[in-house]
Amino acid sequence: MKLTIPTNLSEINLGQLQRLTNLENEELNAVEMQKKAIELLTSVDRATIDLFKLSDLESVYGKLLSLSRREDKLHRFVTIEGVKYGFHPNLSEISTGEFADLDTLCQDFNDNLHLIMAILYRKVTLRSTESIRLSLMMAMLKQELSCLEVNYLQM
Repeated sequence: MKLTIPTNLSEINLGQLQRLTNLENEELNAVEMQKKAIELLTSVDRATIDLFKLSDLESVYGKLLSLSRREDKLHRFVTIEGVKYGFHPNLSEISTGEFADLDTLCQDFNDNLHLIMAILYRKVTLRSTESIRLSLMMAMLKQELSCLEVNYLQM
């Protein structure tokens, strides 16, 4: 059997990340945690994972854990379904409403991560060598954002 394991954080979508974080709050033994994480981050079904040897299970889980140990810097630009978004260039200039929304949403950070990102990342409307003008894309606030894949741009 061929198993495809994510090798980069860009291969994990926001919804998967949120569900993975929620696993940490469940009372699971180590083996069950490993199985659920593998099921969540790969295309392997639970029945097949239950057939893994313990050593294989630990090996796959170890590779998945190595993704979280990487020190990734902030990606100022991301592409979601072919649309470029940029991190807000000056957070001191966000509106009072945006600040209030962020303050409220951060109280339940994991469940609201897709909404927080919708405020912090805006659709890029103009790009030049000296400045980047961004516009707010409130449509991103829809729940569907949590299952979109994010591909990082190389700048």
